[in-house]
Amino acid sequence: MKTLPVLPGQAASSRPSPVEIWQILLSRLLDQHYGLTLNDTPFADERVIEQHIEAGISLCDAVNFLVEKYALVLPTSRDSAPVPALS
Repeated sequence: MKTLPVLPGQAASSRPSPVEIWQILLSRLLDQHYGLTLNDTPFADERVIEQHIEAGISLCDAVNFLVEKYALVLPTSRDSAPVPALS
């Protein structure tokens, strides 16, 4: 296998940062389950995500906190009981 050199100005690693991973996952979860965007939540601010990561709060717990705090329900179940928290 041939390896290519890293060019000046090119990132040595193309792996996303923990904050970027949270943004990707939160965006997908919020959109798919609650019809929200990241900008609809405090997680639009990268510093909020960084604080959660530094405090050791899991992404799952962060989403569950949003669900409880704002009484979020699935768009298809607005007339029914709230959706249980993620596990």
